[in-house]
Amino acid sequence: VMNDVEDLGMSSSIDVMDSGGEIRSNVSAEKSLPAEDIANETNLRVSNDGVIGQERMESNDDVEYSSNNDDSILGIQEESPLQASTYVITQYNIDSFFDRFTGNLKSIVSAGSTLDFQGRIVLTEMDIQRRVYNITINKRVNIISSTHDAYIDLNTTAGSLFGDSPGKRFTVNYLGSGSTIRDIYIHNTQVWITNAKNVVFDNVSVVVKNQRVGSGVGVVSVRDNSSYVTIKNGYFYTENNGGSSTLVMAWANHCTFDNNTVEGRGNIGNMIYSTTYNVNSGPYENYPYSNDYNVIKNNVVNNPEGGTGICRSITIYGSHNIVDNNT
Repeated sequence: VMNDVEDLGMSSSIDVMDSGGEIRSNVSAEKSLPAEDIANETNLRVSNDGVIGQERMESNDDVEYSSNNDDSILGIQEESPLQASTYVITQYNIDSFFDRFTGNLKSIVSAGSTLDFQGRIVLTEMDIQRRVYNITINKRVNIISSTHDAYIDLNTTAGSLFGDSPGKRFTVNYLGSGSTIRDIYIHNTQVWITNAKNVVFDNVSVVVKNQRVGSGVGVVSVRDNSSYVTIKNGYFYTENNGGSSTLVMAWANHCTFDNNTVEGRGNIGNMIYSTTYNVNSGPYENYPYSNDYNVIKNNVVNNPEGGTGICRSITIYGSHNIVDNNT
């Protein structure tokens, strides 16, 4: 199968391979929680959705797979206006909303809620016994920063170049499909969108400097049968991360990278890259995965000194992809 790539004004280098935010207007006020309520989990709205359709799910490592991309299979339903709430997330209360060990959203957060991240949320080795060390979006939520100062640093240190140990990460998985993340800054942290669909990252910055993040998978990785994921109006900067790529699709279809600035310096990999290396196929071991019908457009790509042996501006592996008006 040959690639079908339309280059409609691309001035950066392209390698083509064969395939072989704001708080919503209907929320009257932020849900500001007193410290004692956080500690006792009082005045916190509890979801009644429970665990639905678990028998229809299969799991492989940290990736949850659906055998059918129909929400009705999972029992995911539209939330009622009474369920959805706005929660302010800070360094001091994050473990009231995210499980410290799995990183999953706790039951107090119902689908459709808004998570308003405020200020610095930074994980250090001293914090590891008392703070969450993963953030996993496993429900459909809206993530914003009404104060425009959200800064998340989970201090990722990745393992091998085979992608089997990506380290601490900010994840959106299948159960988080339909989520929107906007106006946050992520530093030295793996961003992992796995087996998810209809997810939007808007005006999100991801900066990695002098830290091993993205080994074998890419710093921002849309992967493992993800579809209709849009990353737009973002800023992505990678410097000396050990030679791994910045903005990656790995078994992603109908996804869009639009109007982003992607920059890098030092020892890094490709700037924008679609690949099938180190894809976790889960139960679909023999599935013919690829990267098809994706759109990469209107991005500004600045790579180090015009590129190195392992760094190209845009590299595409797949079919029927459009690359348009990137500079």
